[in-house]
Amino acid sequence: MLGVVRPFLRRLGEVHGERRSLGRPIVAGMFLVLLASAWTTEVIGIHALFGAFLAGAIMPPNMSFRRLLIGKLEDVSVVLLLPLFFVFTGLRTRFGLLTDGHLWLTCTAVIGVAVLGKFGGTLIAARFTGSSWRDSLSLGALMNTRGLMELVVLNIGYDLGVLNAEMFAMMVLMALFTTFMTGPSLSLIDRLFRKPESAIEANSASPGWRVLLSFGQPESGRRALRLVRQLMGENPAAAAVTALHVTPSNDVNPIDSSGFEREGFKPVMKEAQRLELAVRTEHHVSGDVAADILRTANAGGFDLLLVGAGKPLLKGTFLGDLLGFTTRVIDPSKLIGSLTGKESLIPTDDQLDPKVRQIIEEAQCSVGVFMDKGFAQADRILLPPWRARRSFLLHYAERLLAGRRPTAAAARSGWPHAARSIVSQWRAASASGGRRSHRSSA
Repeated sequence: MLGVVRPFLRRLGEVHGERRSLGRPIVAGMFLVLLASAWTTEVIGIHALFGAFLAGAIMPPNMSFRRLLIGKLEDVSVVLLLPLFFVFTGLRTRFGLLTDGHLWLTCTAVIGVAVLGKFGGTLIAARFTGSSWRDSLSLGALMNTRGLMELVVLNIGYDLGVLNAEMFAMMVLMALFTTFMTGPSLSLIDRLFRKPESAIEANSASPGWRVLLSFGQPESGRRALRLVRQLMGENPAAAAVTALHVTPSNDVNPIDSSGFEREGFKPVMKEAQRLELAVRTEHHVSGDVAADILRTANAGGFDLLLVGAGKPLLKGTFLGDLLGFTTRVIDPSKLIGSLTGKESLIPTDDQLDPKVRQIIEEAQCSVGVFMDKGFAQADRILLPPWRARRSFLLHYAERLLAGRRPTAAAARSGWPHAARSIVSQWRAASASGGRRSHRSSA
């Protein structure tokens, strides 16, 4: 592998590394190298896992080639092979053997020692090297996650006879328990060390009106930036804009993270240059997009969060309603919210994505939802039926009117002055409570 196959693969990477895709013969050849290496190590008495690892280790150093190969192999491994492995492990695990009390006591001791060893060991080491309590606890919770590799090792031990059926079941329970506790542990740590709202400090380097623009699709982010520019009114220099793009961690390989960031911000930065607007960019790769957006918005002292939204994929269909109901029953937080009256157990006819609803409810600043339908400029603004508690909308209407770039004909007709006059009349009518003035101004 090191003396014969590796030089050949290096030459292969140099030839095909600059192409945009790999042909099927190349992918088939990579599979053959992988399977042959695993089979050979199995034949000579070493587990096939080490042969597969060696095949990955000798792959060409060309990052472009590796990126293309990972894209091809990852779909097969994650979508097909990984679920099969979990099914295989589940079929081998016999929890029914744990019938005696002393076996469950032993299982509890195994879990306790496992948590103490990884969580406690990482916590002590992190604190010894100068990390904060929050970072040390978070590292301990993440290191305590066993996940896939633990199950691989357990299956090897079971095949070799190192573990009997009872101990194998205990160890699988330990792996599942320590993996499932990671999410709640991180949430608890975050809640314990979260700064109170009064302690959240805004970035002193960006005074004035601060806007966080969160977008998913680059083209939609480009059009949302036009809306942000118009909301700035006549004095854009007094505002600070941060463009946030959060990529779901399941959709991107760490090797491709920089490429996703570069391609995601290219249309937005091009539009910012056209609008003569200074924009600061942030790119995150996260497993929980909504939580990441909320964390950034609440910790940054922003005045407005403008978030892009789309219609839920299955909204309005029987399958979508069924899945929504099932999720609320299974998810403890949603079920508690339904029982306490905060949420409806039956899905409502809401066109907003659930993640957007979560952002609206938990954000500590004003929130705008941008549903892109080819936005260019806000020429005509419609405010909802008037109520006194909605008078804050006039502030944004005023900004939109002031930030509009009128055509030459509109400027000659005095449109900007007339628009501001309407807003002024409406504001005066709101203060006096005159319903008739509301209608005439509108």
